[in-house]
Amino acid sequence: MSRPELDQIKRRYADVIAQLDALATADTGLSETDAQTRQELLEERGKIEHWLWALEPD
Repeated sequence: MSRPELDQIKRRYADVIAQLDALATADTGLSETDAQTRQELLEERGKIEHWLWALEPD
């Protein structure tokens, strides 16, 4: 994977984290759509973390 691709993954990871933070600070009662969005973001975060772990040099 090229450096620009890795940088793009890192930017997407930061975006996912920001979206999750925004949902967490929203009203305590999430709508069904927000809850589904949160679950999708959590799944995406896990996938990105896996790729970052696999691709980052020690």
